[in-house]
Amino acid sequence: MAIMSALTKTEVSGRQTAIGCNPTLPLLSHPRMALWAAVTGMVLAAPSLWIGLNADDYFIRMAVLGYPGLPDFGVTSLDCFSFADGIAEHNRARVAANLLPWWTPDHANLSFFRPLSALTHYVDFRFLRSAWWLMHVHSLLWYGLLCAMVALLYRRMLPIPWVAGLAALLYAIDDAHGIPVGWLANRNALMTTLLGVLVLITHDAGRRGRMRSGVLLATLSLIIGLGCGEAVVSVGGYLLAYVLFIDKGPFRNRLLSLVPYAAVVLVYLIFYRIQNYGTGGSGLYQDPFSHPGPFLSALFMHLPSLLHAQLGLVSANIYALLSQSGQAIHSLVGMAAMAVFFILFWPLLKADARARPLARFWAAGMVLSAFPVCATLPGERLLCFPGIGAMALVAMFIEKELAAWNNPQKSWRRGINKAAVCFFVGAHLIIAPLAMPFSSISVSVFGRAMELGISKLPANPEVAHKSVVILRAPLDVFVCSLYHTRLVTGETVPRQTWALAVGTAALNATRIDTHTIDVWQEGGFFAFPYGTTFRGRQDPFRIGDVLTTDGFTATVLCITEDLRPQEIRYRFNVPLEDDSLLWYRIGPEDVVEIDPPQPGNPVYLAPGNITALLFPRWKS
Repeated sequence: MAIMSALTKTEVSGRQTAIGCNPTLPLLSHPRMALWAAVTGMVLAAPSLWIGLNADDYFIRMAVLGYPGLPDFGVTSLDCFSFADGIAEHNRARVAANLLPWWTPDHANLSFFRPLSALTHYVDFRFLRSAWWLMHVHSLLWYGLLCAMVALLYRRMLPIPWVAGLAALLYAIDDAHGIPVGWLANRNALMTTLLGVLVLITHDAGRRGRMRSGVLLATLSLIIGLGCGEAVVSVGGYLLAYVLFIDKGPFRNRLLSLVPYAAVVLVYLIFYRIQNYGTGGSGLYQDPFSHPGPFLSALFMHLPSLLHAQLGLVSANIYALLSQSGQAIHSLVGMAAMAVFFILFWPLLKADARARPLARFWAAGMVLSAFPVCATLPGERLLCFPGIGAMALVAMFIEKELAAWNNPQKSWRRGINKAAVCFFVGAHLIIAPLAMPFSSISVSVFGRAMELGISKLPANPEVAHKSVVILRAPLDVFVCSLYHTRLVTGETVPRQTWALAVGTAALNATRIDTHTIDVWQEGGFFAFPYGTTFRGRQDPFRIGDVLTTDGFTATVLCITEDLRPQEIRYRFNVPLEDDSLLWYRIGPEDVVEIDPPQPGNPVYLAPGNITALLFPRWKS
């Protein structure tokens, strides 16, 4: 609590600052605080140097290097974030190559325009080859640059130097940034946020008359940011908040200042549609333009989960691991928490004329910038933009409350505010830096579990002529990752890999005849969370629907109330005992090869939880 004891001597807004010999405030107020914050954040995330490639990293490497023998599915080195592109011919080639699951619709689209981010991966994989740690140094440098730029924004926007320094430190050590730093494939989040901050700085300079070309530079920064990734549109939340609470002059003129950015984004969206980028047919992303209803529903559920996680409560990362009822509870907790935070911040939001516009700007920017990322499942990797406003708001709250810390007047409000200060100090200055190293390597836990499970599937040369049938996979990406992971590591890939069910619910597999089994899953197939990554609820099933692969035909026999399959009949082209088929189940102990179901002896898989199935105690 040394920081607290030093800051309680501080008086601001025209009052004197009594810091004595305590070095804390000079440190936070130092002109080089931007550099120190950047270095601190990089050091805390440095454990990520040793985690190598994980999950999507393998696909991106495969797309960048263009391995010989790959089918033509429309991916180039600078278009390596195209996992499914909505073109039937390409998607069928991906299904045949195990890159997409067999239930993927021909029109499924999970394709992102990120050529500048892709260029950084091209440099990594073409020139650094297998020096994974250097690729992570590359990401760390982007994070350091982002932290420094955010510190400069705070120094520009917050009038009290030590408050700006405190906000910069809070942002740099925020463990929510660990995954974007540690996961190579998520580097685009750092790049888009960096460009978004540059948009804010140059826009502010232009509007205050300190830089004639400010708006032009801001517009150029936005264009470059869009080349890094679509997430840069989150800066629009801060630009709108700037118009509402910071900018001066007639409201019409302030609103017109956003026209250049709106025009750029409109052209970008038109280009995006013409080039067939987007997220159609996915259960992981909700497209706000094609399906506004599901997006608004996701916004209602995801926004409170993201915001209360950003301010220091329950992690947003657990959302995807919860059942639908658990996700609803998580969101309700978030709504209650946001109401409490609003009450806490209300005196700051209605404070004197000097502080009120700034507090409202940061609060509104935090909330509005989170809107675009609500299109996908909540996760702390999505908090780079909302964190900018959140940390400034927390720093302003701490300053306000510490200035009155020794006020002899006692009230229930004073006690609650002191408790809130202790909470923010504990959550963001103690727990966050301790958690940051673990957060920076957390993606490797998922990645290593996937790789270990994949390694348990056969890899001998003969398997290239065989098909692996998995009764129930924990996630659809488990099956999709098999191909590009083994391609990059040089291992043999099965001719086909099929999962007959996905998720954690109980399953019954009943033999019908030599070629046919019926698979029934409790609660229905594809329940997690809005379908599967490559097939969403906007592509419902009907009884009698038939999906055909080059190995079997799947017929929907029964559906749930929300139009998901409850029972599917699989008729294979060869007998189930044929040497070309290898049968496996994934359980809490191991990935086990099994015999196909026998007549009169159904195979039953008990319900599990996603953690046990995804991270089983696999034996080395």
